[in-house]
Amino acid sequence: MNPRRFWIVIISFCFCLVVKNSEACFYNKRFKKRIINRICKTYEERDFFKLERLIQQFQFDNNTRYPDCFYRALGSYYYYNNDYQKALEFFSRVKNINFRDIINLSAIYIKLKKWKKAEELLLKAKLKYTSEPELFYNLAIVYVQEKKYFKARSCLFKVLNSYKFDENLRRKALILLNYIGY
Repeated sequence: MNPRRFWIVIISFCFCLVVKNSEACFYNKRFKKRIINRICKTYEERDFFKLERLIQQFQFDNNTRYPDCFYRALGSYYYYNNDYQKALEFFSRVKNINFRDIINLSAIYIKLKKWKKAEELLLKAKLKYTSEPELFYNLAIVYVQEKKYFKARSCLFKVLNSYKFDENLRRKALILLNYIGY
């Protein structure tokens, strides 16, 4: 780094410290953007240990619009740390909702015991994603909690007869079927 560039960096850093306004500091903005990109990339890689470290060093600003992957990462982080209310807050901010977001939101509603909201969300999603076993499994959980066992049984049979084979999901569906007494 040449001496002139060095002094520009030092002066701008001191300016940021004196002003105490993170938006006034160009280097702080660049650093923040770099962390956001790293958070998104780490979330896509499913490295939740590294994600936790990155999130802890990030200062979240409610007034700023972040990319959807950032909200998904924070929502997942809080979900896996059993802070379902904060997870719901972040997943609700995602603009372009995909199937995985619907499953995550329904799981959060189930954990928060908001059965009606989970059922409403899953029934809307059922119109678009007609053959997704995870959707039917979550819907079955909601129906069991609402004591609608016939509907739950129907959803669980759809999971078991699905062409998308997932052994873990099949096992969970069989356990739930056994619970409701098939």
